[in-house]
Amino acid sequence: MVAFLSTASTAAFARIAACIKQEPPGAIAFTAAARGEGVTTVTAGVARLLASGFGQRVLVIGFDAGKGGLTEALPEAAEPGPNAALARAIVTPDAAGAARLDGYAGEARYDRILLDLPPYPDDMAALLGGRAAGRAVLVIRAGRETEASLRRTADALAQDGIQVLGAVMNGAPRGLPKWIERLLR
Repeated sequence: MVAFLSTASTAAFARIAACIKQEPPGAIAFTAAARGEGVTTVTAGVARLLASGFGQRVLVIGFDAGKGGLTEALPEAAEPGPNAALARAIVTPDAAGAARLDGYAGEARYDRILLDLPPYPDDMAALLGGRAAGRAVLVIRAGRETEASLRRTADALAQDGIQVLGAVMNGAPRGLPKWIERLLR
C-alpha cells in the first residue's frame, strides 16, 4: 500500500494528484471507513489539481446524492460535456445509476474519473462505485478510526476485488502512531 500522508492542503492535494496521475487511465474511487473522514474534500482537491495543475480532463462522480457535498466542494465544476475540463455528476446506487456510470466510464473525453463514495462497505453506492473503479484510495481522519476498523475496510475492499492504491490521512499530526506507520507501509 502506498501512503499519501497529508493534511487537506493544496500542497498535499498536488502530491496525491501527482501519484494518481501515474496510475493507468480510468476510474479511481475515494472512500473511508466512516462518514466525516473528508472523502469529498480530498476527492475535490485532487480533481481540481489534476485539472488545473496537470491539464487533465477530470470527471468527478458523487454517489452520495442526499448529502450535496460534492456540489459545495466543486462549485466551479461543470455538468459533463464535451468541453468540460473539470466536471461533476451525481449517480444513484440503482440500475439507472449503474448505467450512467458505465456510460461515463466509456467516454474517452475524460483523462480521469474520480468517484466520491460513501463509507465502504456499509453503503450499496460504495460497493457499486468501488467495483466499477477497481481501485480505491482510503481516506482517514487522524485520531478517529481504530486500526481494526481500517483493516476491516481494507479487507472488504480487497475481498471485492478493489485494489487499495493508498491512504490519505486528514488532520495528520506531526509524528504518527507506530501502528498507523506499519499499516501504511
